Amino acid sequence: MKTLFIALTFMLMSFQTNAQMTIEDYQMEQEIYKMEKREIFEEFIGEVVNKDFWATYNEYEAKRFDLEMRRFEIVKNYSQDYFNMSNEQAASHLKLAEKLNIDFNRLMTQYSNKFIKSHGGKVAMQFYQLELYFLAVSRTELIENIPTVAEMLKD
Repeated sequence: MKTLFIALTFMLMSFQTNAQMTIEDYQMEQEIYKMEKREIFEEFIGEVVNKDFWATYNEYEAKRFDLEMRRFEIVKNYSQDYFNMSNEQAASHLKLAEKLNIDFNRLMTQYSNKFIKSHGGKVAMQFYQLELYFLAVSRTELIENIPTVAEMLKD
């Protein structure tokens, strides 16, 4: 677990979502993140799975990548609206963020169920635990690096 924490800390320090980052920059960082994440998965569950697992995992990663691109757009739009945000715009950003979180949870559930069927509960649980950890760390990083509404109200 120590290796996982160190690797994740390094990965997340290497990229932060901000208003100046382009979609191309974010896509490139997500590709690097995806490769490093796969290495961590291989370290923790690689010995008990076969190529069928990786085909399903790659399917999952492609869909997760699409959701990450939506997250980037939401954060970018939030940061652009930040200084002049109306209550309606804030509510709209909130609804988009809530929908995205639901979509992430649905995706994880969908693929956890696929892994239960194809590789059993233990592998599915390992997948879910690692993904939940990655998601929690990336959400924390995001929250720490975007302005909060409390900061907005101070200005």
